[in-house]
Amino acid sequence: QQLHLASRSNPKMANSTTDYQSLAQGEESDAKDDKQSLSNIEKVKDMFSLVKAVLCHGSYAVLCVVIIFIIKTLYVDTNANSETYFGMLIAGVNMTKLYVTILGISVPMLLSLNALVTLDTDDDRYWLTYWAVYATYTFLTIIFEEILFEDTWLWYAVQGSVYVWLYLPGLDGCLVISKLFLKPYVLPWIYRASSWVKSKVTLKLILGSVFNLAFVACLFFFLIPFCSTYIGATLVGISYPFLKSMESISLPLPSPPPPNPSSDEAKGGEDQKTAVADGDVENGGGKEEKKVEGGTARDSQWLTYWVVFACVHFTDVW
Repeated sequence: QQLHLASRSNPKMANSTTDYQSLAQGEESDAKDDKQSLSNIEKVKDMFSLVKAVLCHGSYAVLCVVIIFIIKTLYVDTNANSETYFGMLIAGVNMTKLYVTILGISVPMLLSLNALVTLDTDDDRYWLTYWAVYATYTFLTIIFEEILFEDTWLWYAVQGSVYVWLYLPGLDGCLVISKLFLKPYVLPWIYRASSWVKSKVTLKLILGSVFNLAFVACLFFFLIPFCSTYIGATLVGISYPFLKSMESISLPLPSPPPPNPSSDEAKGGEDQKTAVADGDVENGGGKEEKKVEGGTARDSQWLTYWVVFACVHFTDVW
């Protein structure tokens, strides 16, 4: 009010006030324009990234279709995969199943093992995401594979193409599946089921079901055909680890600790990966972070499980 009264009595002050207000409005307008320009630039970048991703994934799909068609025409349709040694080596059903297992199990197992022994946390999270997507794919296809498409060359060829797509650099299909399907749709149901189980299942109920579980185990292993037993054993091996892996990849990675020039690690030029475990470690009335080499505590734990699972599964297939 004083500025308004003073501006009415002093025309020069009124002009300066008007200039200041117009300058402030101009700065606000410029800020809005800059923000709008940045928003448009981000939209254009997102559009180009989407087009690039569609072209890359589409090109890979076309390449796989062409390779499968050529092999099928030259070896499978002419029965060369069962009559000649070279045809059996290239397109035999058993050899193709072994190749698929190497692509989907052995290669990710070795890369996961390499991720465990490195100091980076991102590669642990990446391969844990791969195994979560692998478990989802197994859930959706194992019954069809063992009942409808057993010993079908085309099925194994398509399966191998999917496995390579999941982790091929530049495509990273496991991240696409996790972003578009697992996290928005599957993860909420996992949390709901987990909270319901924690509130309903009690120790008394578990102990009271021991006899029933023993009966089901005997029925499962001795009275059910081998095909169903293989399905059941595989589902048992991936069900709970899948849930825990999904829970782990939904958590944010811990932020790296600030550099400390006086520390021994800084002097040696080395970094260590640290993670907070399931519970905080009490130390002298305070709390400290628990250091785990190879990644965060949960990521390393379940990635180690998947490496062991891959070894057992590959041995079984071999």
